[in-house]
Amino acid sequence: MADTADVAYERRGNTAHIAINRPQAKNSLGPEQHDRMVQI
Repeated sequence: MADTADVAYERRGNTAHIAINRPQAKNSLGPEQHDRMVQI
């Protein structure tokens, strides 16, 4: 799984698994996480 501090990404065949790890923000997306999701 490719990790950044808050967003983890793994591809399994035709499926992409994306995990948000921001418990302090209740796993909400901020601008940085949004930008990372767009990159993925």
